[in-house]
Amino acid sequence: METRILGIVGKTLYIQGFYAGDHFHQLYIPEHELNAFIDSEIPVYDNINYIHCQTHGMTYDQYMEYLEQYNKEY
Repeated sequence: METRILGIVGKTLYIQGFYAGDHFHQLYIPEHELNAFIDSEIPVYDNINYIHCQTHGMTYDQYMEYLEQYNKEY
């Protein structure tokens, strides 16, 4: 089974879910592993929305528009 790394936010590594309905899994990583992942060119993001947009199959802008519309409706 292959695992896709979605990216890093802070000191948390996010990987693609394993089963239907799983959006992602998260793992706390210590500083030395964080640096190794960054050296391996794993994307580092400012916030979790970048991870969510990937799991929903959207670009970041599409996801932000979706959230804005969702918040207007509810």
